[in-house]
Amino acid sequence: LSHSQYIEKKIKKKIKNDSVKNDSSRGGSRDTKEASLIVGVGSDTILNNSDSSDEFSLKAGIEKYKEKNYKESKLILEAISENKKAKKSEREQALQYLGLIEFKQKNYEAAKIHFSNLFSDYPSSKSNATGLLYLAKSFKELNQKDEAIMTSEELQSRFPKSSEAKEATKLKAKL
Repeated sequence: LSHSQYIEKKIKKKIKNDSVKNDSSRGGSRDTKEASLIVGVGSDTILNNSDSSDEFSLKAGIEKYKEKNYKESKLILEAISENKKAKKSEREQALQYLGLIEFKQKNYEAAKIHFSNLFSDYPSSKSNATGLLYLAKSFKELNQKDEAIMTSEELQSRFPKSSEAKEATKLKAKL
């Protein structure tokens, strides 16, 4: 499978799974097109444009994120992060944006997992300055002060001249 075919398959599987969940919880049946609307993926956008590889690209996922269309962005980015055929840099960025989505939606435990995975799976990633900052912020929101401090210190140690390190200094002062 090509990269875009793999991602399309993952998205359709997610939609199908969500459809089954919705069927069992509501006692009715929904087709894939209706399920796509339930999970926020307009059928005109994702399902019917399978000939366009741009629909499933990292760029498309980030664009959906910037538009605050987190449901579509998350579907695309999850498929990229799980695709072993995707470029390493794309998987890294997908994890970072997945963490940012969860953080913005106040799902701090999920954000913590994505940022932790980014750091542990890709320790030399350029995305780790941002990832570590948001990991520390997630710990703060979860009232895990010690972990927030340690993460901030790790960020300052690895990226001392970054704007994220300066923000981590401010974050530590508030803890």
